[in-house]
Amino acid sequence: MGTSSIDLVMVNYKTYDLMDNFIKSYEKFTPQSNPRLIIIDNETNSEKLYKVDTSSATVFPFKENLGYAKACNFGASLSDSDYIAFLNSDTEFINDDCVDKCVEYMDNNPDVAIVGPMQYRSEEHTSELQSH
Repeated sequence: MGTSSIDLVMVNYKTYDLMDNFIKSYEKFTPQSNPRLIIIDNETNSEKLYKVDTSSATVFPFKENLGYAKACNFGASLSDSDYIAFLNSDTEFINDDCVDKCVEYMDNNPDVAIVGPMQYRSEEHTSELQSH
C-alpha cells in the first residue's frame, strides 16, 4: 500500500438503518489505506442517530437538509487527504480492498480524475453487475 490518503464522505438523509449497515460493513472490511470516514447527516434525528454506533466515523449533524450536493461539498471542504470518495448511505463494503484498489489506481494513473468502482446488487442470494 502506498502513502496516499483518502477520505470517505457519506451523506445520510433519514436512512439510519442503512447508515448503520454501511458503518458495520466498513468496520468489517476496513481498507488498509485506513481512510477517514466522514458522515454528513442531513436533517438529523438525534434519537435515531444516537442508536447508531458512529465511533469509527466523524459525524456532522445538521438540523436542516443541506441537500446532497451541498453536503458533499461540505464533506470535501473537511478533507486534507489526497483523494475523496463520495458514498451513499446504502453502500455496503463486501471486501477490504475496493477502496485500496481505487487509491492504487489513482496513484498509478495521475491523468485520471475520477474512479467509479463496480457496483453489485444482491437479490435472493445472487449478485449481478449493476453498472460501470
